[in-house]
Amino acid sequence: MAIGELYSNGFISSIHKDDLVLTPWVATSSENQVIEFIDKGANNQKRTLNSLNVYANTTDLYIQILPSENVLYIEAGTFKTYNYESIKSFIVIGVIGQELRWEGMYY
Repeated sequence: MAIGELYSNGFISSIHKDDLVLTPWVATSSENQVIEFIDKGANNQKRTLNSLNVYANTTDLYIQILPSENVLYIEAGTFKTYNYESIKSFIVIGVIGQELRWEGMYY
């Protein structure tokens, strides 16, 4: 039985067609990096998501969905989906250089 239906007005991801180099992975550039959902195609408007997929490349990831203090564990080579919440940002907990990608739907 489904919890409900997800409605959205658009899609956003960590990969944008105008990036200098198209790559499926982005690496964290700071410890405990905060990831916000900036829509490059809409004058850098910050989006709030109601559906989020996060993929881990070669290392396990620990993701804190803000403002919660709980953490999602994502095993290397897999992904997690987080739905039905108002998601403004998340923290990639840990060291510089962790590779991930994300995609989501906003309302």
